[in-house]
Amino acid sequence: MLIDKNIEFDTFAEADNLLRATKYKDSFEAFDKFISTFPTSEKIVEAKYGLGYSQYALKNYRAAINTYSKIIDQHPQDPLVPEALYGIANCHIQLADIVRAKKTLRNLIQNHPNAEIISSAKTRLDALNAIKL
Repeated sequence: MLIDKNIEFDTFAEADNLLRATKYKDSFEAFDKFISTFPTSEKIVEAKYGLGYSQYALKNYRAAINTYSKIIDQHPQDPLVPEALYGIANCHIQLADIVRAKKTLRNLIQNHPNAEIISSAKTRLDALNAIKL
């Protein structure tokens, strides 16, 4: 069983290293494989987040929104939920859906006031509010 855990963590680390190296196509494939191979891993939420981040970096914004939304739906208490919401807002910005981006940021700020990402979310919301649509 310990060997399986080592393989699991090594597989996650490999995907994470690809992401940090900005090899997004490779990290996407590695996280996707990790998620299907280790669906009950304690690293599953981090892997889904890495998958979403890779999709965002590859400009697959709708796919990233889907991936981030799964984190929120399937793991609502996870500490990465605020990061996933922020990722969704950034995807909406890239898709020029400013109304939805603002709504997502307001939701993030209201429901996760102590999250690390909050100052970035407030700054981003202020910038969006300054845009005249």
